[in-house]
Amino acid sequence: MNDLEIRERAARSDTRSTDEWLSDYSLEAQGLTLERWLPALGIPLNEPEAERIREAVVQHVAHTNDPVPAEIAVDLPRVLIQRVDKQRLHSYLRILKRAQELHCQRYEWLLMGTRRVFGSLPVSSTSLVLHLNNVTKENMAEVVAAFRLLLHEQLALCPRFNIIICGTYITNKWQGKTTKTSPVSLRSADTFLADITPARCGVDERPDLLSALSVACADPTTDAVVVVSDGCDGSQRAELLALAGSCKKPIHSVALNLPSQSKGLRLLKQLASSSKGGQVHEYIGTLRDMLVPTPAGTADLVNSPAARSVLAQVRLASVLQSVMRGVAAAVEAVSQQEGLVPDGETRLLGGELTAFLEKEGVQ
Repeated sequence: MNDLEIRERAARSDTRSTDEWLSDYSLEAQGLTLERWLPALGIPLNEPEAERIREAVVQHVAHTNDPVPAEIAVDLPRVLIQRVDKQRLHSYLRILKRAQELHCQRYEWLLMGTRRVFGSLPVSSTSLVLHLNNVTKENMAEVVAAFRLLLHEQLALCPRFNIIICGTYITNKWQGKTTKTSPVSLRSADTFLADITPARCGVDERPDLLSALSVACADPTTDAVVVVSDGCDGSQRAELLALAGSCKKPIHSVALNLPSQSKGLRLLKQLASSSKGGQVHEYIGTLRDMLVPTPAGTADLVNSPAARSVLAQVRLASVLQSVMRGVAAAVEAVSQQEGLVPDGETRLLGGELTAFLEKEGVQ
């Protein structure tokens, strides 16, 4: 296994937040930008043609609802085409394709299990606040199963964690502060979640989000707060936003089945934006959906910041490949016109370039 394969295997099993993951695996972090590769291909950045290529990329990346053409033609002068390094052009296309596949795998990973419903929780000392208004005897088993799965699939990766349930007059805390993750603490938390009832969630009256959030923000051992809510009426808004603004840690909001114009969703978004680095994950569907495999390419996580970031990289890689295929086509055309013959390993010209790319799986 070579270094690239080892790196890709590590990326596929990486459970860090997507922001942290992209700091290592974005196209820029991997050195796959035009600024780095155009000079290597023989196209100086100060040439007007380099700017033309950049403009073509920016234009197609920006039109996110339009499909990316298989090949994007760029008008390049013959003298410049003749200078293009064919071997490096092939290498760039091949590496771009592998990088795109890696980002697609990350996206599919975000669609799996509890990440699909709750987003990707921060792998840090995390306090999970459950604000549930729509828990009933009928869906109780589904709710309990979902949060127990969240515990073992994501909270178990955190070094420390706590679980707080918003009640009507009291806040149901699993522990007084975050607790070190261990087999013992996970079993204890699992038992705590198994005992969730509509009464404990304050469903018959009004769950007190302010009190629960205050407990989480006041805990010095908490690095991040995650609020999961299936509906809030916007009450105590001023107090909640003031608390979020003074809380020196990110408050991430997970909105379950909240209409786009609802007061509850607006409040959750404001909580996240008022805190330090908070994000919002929106999900519409049943909790059972996390157990159902999702077809690749499904735009199910359009409201997930993590998924949007990864999909942006997938599209950028697609556009870069299409533009470089356009350059490759121009190289091939000039080579055929001039009757150039490939000279072994140093050059790939004419139809041989196309055949080589097909053999390498670069479509």
